Amino acid sequence: MQTKKESMTDSARKNMFEGITFKIFDRKIRLYGNVAIINGRSQYLMSNKVVAEVYHTEIWIKEKEKWMFDGWQGTYTKDSPANLTPH
Repeated sequence: MQTKKESMTDSARKNMFEGITFKIFDRKIRLYGNVAIINGRSQYLMSNKVVAEVYHTEIWIKEKEKWMFDGWQGTYTKDSPANLTPH
Protein backbone atom coordinates (compact mmCIF):
# COMPACT_ATOMS: atom_id res chain seq x y z
CA MET A 1 0.00 0.00 0.00
CA GLN A 2 1.06 3.59 -0.59
CA THR A 3 0.02 6.92 0.81
CA LYS A 4 -1.42 9.36 -1.73
CA LYS A 5 1.88 11.29 -1.66
CA GLU A 6 3.91 8.11 -2.29
CA SER A 7 1.56 7.07 -5.09
CA MET A 8 1.86 10.44 -6.84
CA THR A 9 5.67 10.52 -6.58
CA ASP A 10 6.16 6.92 -7.75
CA SER A 11 8.44 7.53 -10.76
CA ALA A 12 7.19 4.58 -12.83
CA ARG A 13 3.58 5.68 -12.34
CA LYS A 14 4.49 9.31 -12.99
CA ASN A 15 6.27 8.47 -16.29
CA MET A 16 3.34 6.33 -17.42
CA PHE A 17 1.00 9.34 -17.26
CA GLU A 18 3.39 12.06 -18.44
CA GLY A 19 1.54 14.56 -20.64
CA ILE A 20 -1.89 13.21 -19.71
CA THR A 21 -4.49 15.14 -17.75
CA PHE A 22 -7.75 13.77 -16.44
CA LYS A 23 -11.25 14.71 -15.39
CA ILE A 24 -13.33 12.76 -12.87
CA PHE A 25 -17.14 12.52 -13.05
CA ASP A 26 -19.91 10.78 -11.13
CA ARG A 27 -17.68 10.14 -8.10
CA LYS A 28 -19.24 8.16 -5.27
CA ILE A 29 -17.39 7.40 -2.00
CA ARG A 30 -18.57 4.62 0.29
CA LEU A 31 -17.00 4.05 3.71
CA TYR A 32 -16.92 0.66 5.42
CA GLY A 33 -15.04 1.20 8.68
CA ASN A 34 -11.40 1.71 7.69
CA VAL A 35 -12.02 0.93 4.01
CA ALA A 36 -13.15 3.43 1.37
CA ILE A 37 -14.39 2.32 -2.03
CA ILE A 38 -14.59 5.04 -4.65
CA ASN A 39 -16.40 4.57 -7.95
CA GLY A 40 -16.59 7.01 -10.82
CA ARG A 41 -15.94 7.77 -14.45
CA SER A 42 -12.67 9.29 -15.69
CA GLN A 43 -11.64 10.89 -18.95
CA TYR A 44 -7.95 10.96 -19.85
CA LEU A 45 -6.83 13.73 -22.18
CA MET A 46 -3.71 14.52 -24.17
CA SER A 47 -3.58 18.01 -25.72
CA ASN A 48 -7.22 18.49 -24.71
CA LYS A 49 -8.27 15.44 -26.77
CA VAL A 50 -9.98 12.53 -24.98
CA VAL A 51 -7.74 9.48 -25.40
CA ALA A 52 -9.64 7.19 -23.00
CA GLU A 53 -12.71 7.11 -20.81
CA VAL A 54 -13.10 4.53 -18.05
CA TYR A 55 -15.37 3.53 -15.21
CA HIS A 56 -13.06 3.13 -12.25
CA THR A 57 -12.96 1.74 -8.74
CA GLU A 58 -10.38 2.77 -6.12
CA ILE A 59 -9.74 1.11 -2.77
CA TRP A 60 -8.25 3.03 0.15
CA ILE A 61 -7.48 1.67 3.62
CA LYS A 62 -7.05 3.81 6.74
CA GLU A 63 -4.06 2.77 8.84
CA LYS A 64 -2.66 4.75 11.77
CA GLU A 65 -4.96 7.69 10.89
CA LYS A 66 -3.64 7.88 7.28
CA TRP A 67 -5.51 6.86 4.16
CA MET A 68 -3.37 4.44 2.14
CA PHE A 69 -3.99 3.67 -1.54
CA ASP A 70 -4.51 -0.07 -2.06
CA GLY A 71 -5.75 -0.56 -5.61
CA TRP A 72 -7.42 0.73 -8.74
CA GLN A 73 -9.32 -0.96 -11.56
CA GLY A 74 -10.71 0.60 -14.72
CA THR A 75 -12.91 -0.58 -17.57
CA TYR A 76 -13.22 1.33 -20.84
CA THR A 77 -16.64 2.90 -21.38
CA LYS A 78 -18.57 2.63 -24.62
CA ASP A 79 -17.58 6.29 -25.23
CA SER A 80 -13.83 5.57 -25.19
CA PRO A 81 -12.12 6.20 -28.54
CA ALA A 82 -12.28 3.07 -30.72
CA ASN A 83 -8.59 3.11 -31.64
CA LEU A 84 -7.38 2.04 -28.18
CA THR A 85 -5.06 -0.95 -28.16
CA PRO A 86 -3.94 -2.74 -24.99
CA HIS A 87 -0.20 -2.81 -24.27
